[in-house]
Amino acid sequence: MTLNENFRSSKAVVDLAHRVAEGIDPSRRLSKSMIASGHQSYDRGDLLALSFGTPQEEAAWICDRIEWMIGLPFTDRAGAPPRGLAYSDFAVLFRSVSGDADPLVTEMRARGIRYIIKGLSRLFQTPEVQAAKTCFDYIAGTVDGDAVVTAWTDARLGLREEALKRGVKILDEARGWAEGMPWDTYTIQGTYQRFLGEVGVREEHLTAEAGRERSELAFYNLGRFSTAIGDYERIHFLSSPPDRFATFAKWLEHQAGDYYEESDADAGYARPDAVTIATVHQAEGMQWPAVFVPCMRRNRFPSKRQGGLGVFHIVPEAAVNDADRYRGSEDDERRLFYVAATRAQKYLVLSFSPGPGKLYSGSRSSSPRRPATPTS
Repeated sequence: MTLNENFRSSKAVVDLAHRVAEGIDPSRRLSKSMIASGHQSYDRGDLLALSFGTPQEEAAWICDRIEWMIGLPFTDRAGAPPRGLAYSDFAVLFRSVSGDADPLVTEMRARGIRYIIKGLSRLFQTPEVQAAKTCFDYIAGTVDGDAVVTAWTDARLGLREEALKRGVKILDEARGWAEGMPWDTYTIQGTYQRFLGEVGVREEHLTAEAGRERSELAFYNLGRFSTAIGDYERIHFLSSPPDRFATFAKWLEHQAGDYYEESDADAGYARPDAVTIATVHQAEGMQWPAVFVPCMRRNRFPSKRQGGLGVFHIVPEAAVNDADRYRGSEDDERRLFYVAATRAQKYLVLSFSPGPGKLYSGSRSSSPRRPATPTS
C-alpha cells in the first residue's frame, strides 16, 4: 500500500522535505510522490533558513522567535476556530541533544522559558531531579542532611524546611538498614515515594506554592525520574539494600545522563505547557505547529560515520547482507531530515551555526536576532 498523502504539514513543508528525499540513491528508496492533503496554508515567512555566527546567537534567536510567536493564531483542523500558540506548540529538534542543546537550554533557563527534554538524557540536570539525587547521595553517605534540605529549597517548589527535615528521617531509615531486616521494605522506589509524600510533594501543595506551570514541570520530571529508578531496580533487584543505594547514587553521578540518549522513556506522561527539546529520532510520529532544526552543520547534521566500537565488533560483516548499509550514510541523513522537516505543521526554521573546532566548521554569517515580522 503506497501512502502518498501528508495530512499534517503545509504544502511548502512537504515540498521541501520531498526535494531533499529525492536526493537519496534511487536504488535505495521507493519511488513515490508526496502530496500535502491537509488544511494548513503556506504564508511567506513560514519557512526560514538562517545562519548565525555562534551557537549562542542561534539559541538567542530561537528564544526570541518563540517569544514573538506566542499567541499567533493557529488552526488545528479544517473548520475549527483559530487559537493562540502556546509553549507546547514548539519543538526544537537536534541530531544530538547531548552534543548541541546546551546553549539553547542555558538561554531558555535565563529567560524563564518553560521546556522539557524528551527522554531522560538531560533529566538529571533539572533542579528537582538534582534535589532528588541528593537524597541518595545522603543515603550513600557522600552529603549531609543540610545538603538535602538546601537542594530541595533551591528547586523552588515551596517546600517547608520542617517538612524537608522530616523527609531526611525517612532517608535515615534506609541508611540504617542492617542484616536480618527485610529487603523489600527498603527499595529505592519505596524510599523515594515515601520521601516525596513526607515533604509534601503533592499536586495541590505545589500548585499553591510554586504555581501551575512550575508544578506541572516538576511533577513531569519527578515522574520520569521514578521511571529511571524502576529501570535500575529491575536490573539490581538481587543486590542488598546498602549496595543497591550506594551503586544507584554512583550511577546517577557517572552514567545516568548518557544512558538514555535516544530513549523515549517519557511516553505516557501528560505533556506540560512547555517547549519540547528532542532528537529527531525521538520525534518520529509526532507533530508540532512550529519546529526548529538548529545546528545543521557538516559532520553533525548530516552526521559523519562514527568510529569506535560498533555492532560489527560483535557480528561478522559476512553475516549481514549489505553490511555497509548499517554504518550510516548521507542517504540515511536525508531520510532523517525528511522526518525532522515533516514534524512541522506550518512553521519550520532550519539554521546553521559553527560548532567548536575544525570538525564542525563551516561558513559564518549572521542574521538579525529578532525580526519584527516574519521573513523568508
